[in-house]
Amino acid sequence: MTVYDLKTMQICEIRERTVVALGFFDGCHAGHQAVFESCKALARKMSAKSAVYTFSALPKSKDAKCIFSLDERIKAIRKSGIDYLCIEDFEQVVNLDASEFLDGVLCGKLHAVGACCGFNFRFGKGAAANASDLANFFQNRGGCVNICDKILYSGSPLSSSLLRSFIEKGELEELCEVANPYSIYAIVEHGKELGRTIGIPTINQKIPQGKISPARGVYITECEIKNVKLKDMSIHDFIEEDIFI
Repeated sequence: MTVYDLKTMQICEIRERTVVALGFFDGCHAGHQAVFESCKALARKMSAKSAVYTFSALPKSKDAKCIFSLDERIKAIRKSGIDYLCIEDFEQVVNLDASEFLDGVLCGKLHAVGACCGFNFRFGKGAAANASDLANFFQNRGGCVNICDKILYSGSPLSSSLLRSFIEKGELEELCEVANPYSIYAIVEHGKELGRTIGIPTINQKIPQGKISPARGVYITECEIKNVKLKDMSIHDFIEEDIFI
């Protein structure tokens, strides 16, 4: 998968026709995976390359913390088999109306001939346009758009917001049924070294800034050290935002 950071590149060097999956894709849950698969299928049908267009961070207007860091999101999207990943700074396009975004970004930078999105996708200044507007744009130009239906979990639409709710409540088994397990990639730090006084030395990691924290509690977990996976127990101290493994 080729990754383009559209914030730092004056010209995106994609010269092939693409079908673009649109969304933030935080958590890369089953609904997101459906969009990726739809994108790849449509790209094959149209003899084009598959691409994902996403933002480097949530808009400043949203105060929610992310399930995935940007690096984690890139890693998850790479596993989906998408050809290109294009990462944009939201502030670069926030003031573009729908037609400017479609003509200037999707068709101009990405050479899009089609697109895929979720049923609730919105775009353009003030989120004025929706998935139907996206479909009409491409259909008028001989292209095609796949709009993926919502996926229900226990009667509720599967969404990144629902996954964040699972994490905040400590319902990580429910999370694992529809998305990747909650994980942390962070530098090991020195703690108070209390564990070694009772014969259980610990590894201390601070939850990265901007990443959502699980409910305070004790969890059965798995850690990976030098490519070796080990079963362990984690205690999350929500007040100090530390993970003790």
